[in-house]
Amino acid sequence: MKVAGIIAEYNPFHNGHAYQIQQTRKQATHIIAVMSGHLTQRGSISCYSKWIRAKAAIQSGVDLVLELPTSFACSSAERFALGGIGLLGSLGIVDCISFGSESGDISSLMECANQCLNINQSPEMQQLLKQGLSYPAARRRALGKKGYLLDFPNNTLGVEYIKAAKQLGFQFEWLTIQRQGASHDSEIPTGDFASASYLRGQTSWENFIPQNCRDIYQPSLRSNPEQLEMVLLYLIRTTTKQQWAELPDVSEGLENRLYESGKIATSSEQFLSIVKTKRYTMSRLRRILSYRFLDIQKANLESSPLYGRVLGMNQKGKELLSKIRTASTIPVSPDFPKLARQFPKQAALDSKATDLFYMTTPQIQKAGQDYLQKPIIQ
Repeated sequence: MKVAGIIAEYNPFHNGHAYQIQQTRKQATHIIAVMSGHLTQRGSISCYSKWIRAKAAIQSGVDLVLELPTSFACSSAERFALGGIGLLGSLGIVDCISFGSESGDISSLMECANQCLNINQSPEMQQLLKQGLSYPAARRRALGKKGYLLDFPNNTLGVEYIKAAKQLGFQFEWLTIQRQGASHDSEIPTGDFASASYLRGQTSWENFIPQNCRDIYQPSLRSNPEQLEMVLLYLIRTTTKQQWAELPDVSEGLENRLYESGKIATSSEQFLSIVKTKRYTMSRLRRILSYRFLDIQKANLESSPLYGRVLGMNQKGKELLSKIRTASTIPVSPDFPKLARQFPKQAALDSKATDLFYMTTPQIQKAGQDYLQKPIIQ
């Protein structure tokens, strides 16, 4: 048995994801995907439920899908990677990490990751931050020749995965699959490949998802975050400076800018545009809004995933789960109520994110769906 791990959002699952799984399958007998729940790394609500996305992954070759806890899923690339790698490493059976990249050159990505380990303390980095650059832009420039790799989002995540494994002390083989077709945020499809960003803006995209997944997606099940606009604007207007300051990613007086902007903004998008500067990326600001919505504070962030919640599996996934139960250093189970009794804080956050998602669907569902939905088993 050779087990590969993939960290993903599948928001939505498309042909590029299927291609990565096909290529990974050539190197591994079993595949585990750690997947974001209902909030994404950019701070937005997922377009489909985590169970629909897990089902698409299982039907396309993944054997076991585990949920990446909300506080890691809705976070910077660095923390996103620490959560995904931390969860996969804790299982005790993962041999290889597979990820997509624009470069396809694992040696260059590993070299870049090694440079990134100590870049934060470098004089160049500190000077660039003082000039008002955002952290990602400052780091790219401080890295010099290797910095160009971080101009591409999949490269960046790959570098963070390698870096996280070194920081956490996990030893993995590394497999990078060069991205095919459309680039990460491209608004123009290439052949049968389209970016997830493009697909999220379309109402019909059958040509860009695996044929065996097309019956999974239904327009009636798709989220519409605009339904939360008035609630979000109310939160923006009523949040105090102290409440802003307690949120992750808020530092260096940003709480003042958030507070003052909230007084004059008449929509959440206007609020974001007023707060935005070259120092603060839009993704960072959207995550801050998500933290406020779910009341995620700096003081209660977990340093690592406390459990692995099973969202879906096939027969080979059942084999994996059997081995994980004896090898893992954290509990891994499809029984969410049981996990919630053991780890109430992390479970409550995941459940809140699910409740938020189901407030954006055409037919709003009652709260507590995490306690009602069963894992996908095929």
